[in-house]
Amino acid sequence: MVKKSSTVAMLVMSLLGVSACSSGGGNGSAASRDACERVIGKPGIEWIKDNVSASEVAIHGPDTLDEARVLFQKQMKGWTPDEAEAPSFLRSEVCRVSATPKKQGEYLAIEYGASIFPFDSPFDKNRAGEKRLVEIPVNSDVKLVYGKDRLGPVHYRIYVKCGVAGAADGQEKEVPLEGDMVDTLTRDTDTRVHLEHLLRSAETVTRAFKCRNKPDIPREVPASVS
Repeated sequence: MVKKSSTVAMLVMSLLGVSACSSGGGNGSAASRDACERVIGKPGIEWIKDNVSASEVAIHGPDTLDEARVLFQKQMKGWTPDEAEAPSFLRSEVCRVSATPKKQGEYLAIEYGASIFPFDSPFDKNRAGEKRLVEIPVNSDVKLVYGKDRLGPVHYRIYVKCGVAGAADGQEKEVPLEGDMVDTLTRDTDTRVHLEHLLRSAETVTRAFKCRNKPDIPREVPASVS
């Protein structure tokens, strides 16, 4: 699957559920499970277990962090700021947790990859200027965005300026790294908790991706988030 961008309307449609995932070779491997545990972290795993009714959870990638990094860097090195057409990028699903036995539609997933929208995009507005998403500026390197589709689950997203060595100047701002968490697995509806786990995952991912600008990923969600 591939997603494209051209207008603010497309921005909102993308933010409210349209995604593009790679099909890495790590599916079901020990490396992909390790990547998932690294991305969500031990506190994240314990949080999930404490908030699901199942006695066990299955943890898997399907993409490893190395696969995700290689894909992101390849796409960024091939990107040019004067492209006539809207960009198209694939993302990597680096963590998926489901209950055992599985229940249809219940999962927690985290994807990372190149954003099709610049860091300074108006993530909190749609074509009519209505606010359907909440945008939280964290610092000069990081933004958090969350919101619910009318027919789908809440998406918790993070945008990080992550420069790639060998990419065109300004890439980290024009094509930031995007992380996307969807949780239909846990019973926890606390926005702040989800964003905290997403922030921690971004710290792990940006370190694995070796962002040349070394983005400042804080450990705490801004106090304005309740």
